[in-house]
Amino acid sequence: GGKTVFANSSMRAFLGSLAESGLATCWQQLVHTDDLDAAVLAYESAVRAHQTIQIEYRMRRADGEWRWILDAGSPRMTEHGEYAGYIGTCYDITERKTAEVALRESEERFRNVANLTPAIIWVADADTTCTFISKTWFDLSGQTTEEATGHGWTNAIHPDDREATRESTMQGFASRERYENEFRVRSANGSWRTLLNTAAPRFGKGGEFLGYIGSAIDVT
Repeated sequence: GGKTVFANSSMRAFLGSLAESGLATCWQQLVHTDDLDAAVLAYESAVRAHQTIQIEYRMRRADGEWRWILDAGSPRMTEHGEYAGYIGTCYDITERKTAEVALRESEERFRNVANLTPAIIWVADADTTCTFISKTWFDLSGQTTEEATGHGWTNAIHPDDREATRESTMQGFASRERYENEFRVRSANGSWRTLLNTAAPRFGKGGEFLGYIGSAIDVT
């Protein structure tokens, strides 16, 4: 029926007084109302199929604070193969969720600033896959986001410059140092514009290479 019949010491500490009086209470009563419908739907679907489940939701801690929980459970079977309920583990992932929100907000601020600058701002992963290009590129080239991301932006480069641009880009990524290159790009009105592209490597907190961030300006 979804009632909790056992909770370890960590869960009891999280629940506080409910650990003594509310173990038989359905877990749904402790879940944030904004997360409840999705969590219940996922749980009931897994129970019907007797499948493992992994869901995230906010749960009210004994001190009244809402904490993000990663709930992972697996069905229990008797020695005769009969379904006997679930056994699961709840992880407090509040700090991770807070970091994710902060990262999304930081990325949104970056995009807003990048889209307002007259230079073309771009970001690429370590494998040279372009993951972001600012609005200025689309205004210049007439490409769509789908056409430009990945390696599609190279299709707008002049055929005579395309191979040299590819080689200089690959050399830059291999060196993991700052690099520059110039190439002509076909504009939306059909004219050719020369861009000066400057790129700087990106590294994670542990020193791992993440790719490049760059800017390109029209030097025609």
